[in-house]
Amino acid sequence: MSVLRYAARAVVFAVSLGLAVPASHAADKLHVAKPEATTFAFAFLDIGIGAGIFAKHGLDIEVLDLAGAAKAHQALIAGSAEIELGSGVELIYLAKGSPAKGIAVLATAPLGMGLMVRDDGSVKDVADLKGKMVGISTVGSLTDWLATEMSRHEGWGSDGVKRVALGNQDALSAALLSKNIDAIIGGTQTGYRLQEAGRGKVLTTFGPLVPHFVTHMILASDAMIAAHPDQVKTFLAAWFDTVAFAKANRAEAIRLTMPLTRMPPETAARIYDEQIAMISPDGRFQPDDLAVIKQSVKVLGEFEKLPPDNAMFTEAFLPGKK
Repeated sequence: MSVLRYAARAVVFAVSLGLAVPASHAADKLHVAKPEATTFAFAFLDIGIGAGIFAKHGLDIEVLDLAGAAKAHQALIAGSAEIELGSGVELIYLAKGSPAKGIAVLATAPLGMGLMVRDDGSVKDVADLKGKMVGISTVGSLTDWLATEMSRHEGWGSDGVKRVALGNQDALSAALLSKNIDAIIGGTQTGYRLQEAGRGKVLTTFGPLVPHFVTHMILASDAMIAAHPDQVKTFLAAWFDTVAFAKANRAEAIRLTMPLTRMPPETAARIYDEQIAMISPDGRFQPDDLAVIKQSVKVLGEFEKLPPDNAMFTEAFLPGKK
């Protein structure tokens, strides 16, 4: 009897007895929600996929591009996603008892967030925005808080501008260009796209205004943490391997982000150079950044007191933690 025929009969015999037959290990499937497809910081997920880093860690990532932080967080809580790339101000949901936790800092100061206006509009300076309509993504989002923070910084109080929730960056751009609003807050890549088309510009960025912050963080549902803690840890290991790869391989990282940011090479390189410093290399929640983000959450959520830190976020799954 040939070796092949003998092996085949052995497999059939093993199956008939209910014995295990060795098989290749399938990659763990994870659904990861993003509130905005074109944001540079969120494109690190796609860098990791494109560079094969998540696959190397045994993960099969399905990306869910959703319109705004509220929808992305809803997907996480509903079980449509196990992991979410969100904003730091989503601590407001966690403080209200949402069954999820922040598991890592994604980005610190908001170097990638800007205020955009039309070229032919009446707003030439931030001071011109008093009482005007400013487009944001969703109520309670990072863009919502930045609008109120800008208003307070200008001495107008929390409601010095009229905030209008419009969804993703494409919806914001459309409302701006149709003259339904006077300005929008979003990723600077949106402003650069408007600039490339000769229809708008970035009036100001928010990095200098908020040097200490948690602009973006990574979240996991409580169900995922309880049922699959090893997968949560593996995801973060792959994520921070991706961050290290992107910081060490500028040209390749730029190439992999271009389909997401929808920028020509020169502008994609500019975005990388402007924003790479805010991407956290280790995911740690730093005290100075936490102090500001907690204050922003208290303002947005009208909290007198926030829950303890361990009810909102954890560092237990970060690389190097046991």
